[in-house]
Amino acid sequence: MRLILISNTKQEAALYAYLDQKVNDLALRDRFLLNVTRVWVLARTLGGDPRQPLTPRFARFGVGEALEDFDAAMTLLDRSSRETLRFERPCALRVEEAEAVLLATWEALGRGEAAQARRVLEHLAGTEAGHILRHMLAVTEWLRMLSPTRISRPAGETS
Repeated sequence: MRLILISNTKQEAALYAYLDQKVNDLALRDRFLLNVTRVWVLARTLGGDPRQPLTPRFARFGVGEALEDFDAAMTLLDRSSRETLRFERPCALRVEEAEAVLLATWEALGRGEAAQARRVLEHLAGTEAGHILRHMLAVTEWLRMLSPTRISRPAGETS
């Protein structure tokens, strides 16, 4: 995938900062977003409703309210993507290209750089970018509350 609309070298570097990173080395928020994205894609690929396996994940992190917007953003991206975006299975150990671009887009939103995120989304999804951005911004607001102290671990899990 080429993101030709981004001409600033610093912005290009940010888009690929996650590429080939070890999942376990990612920050908590990034690991969460990567995992739920991979689970969403896998569920859709298998013909299921992605919200079903994601409901407990979002609830566990205390951001259950963000699931509908996350699902809407992913559904719009899936339907309007200009090219095939490839995602790994949830158990994969490294971040792949499309995943890196999405993580960088989420990060830009977290820093308040909606214009940068919109440019990337326009390249990926054309006219649906604004709708996707609106849902991603809503998710970002919920994720601002994400911290290790808010996470409840399943019984018997230590780390």
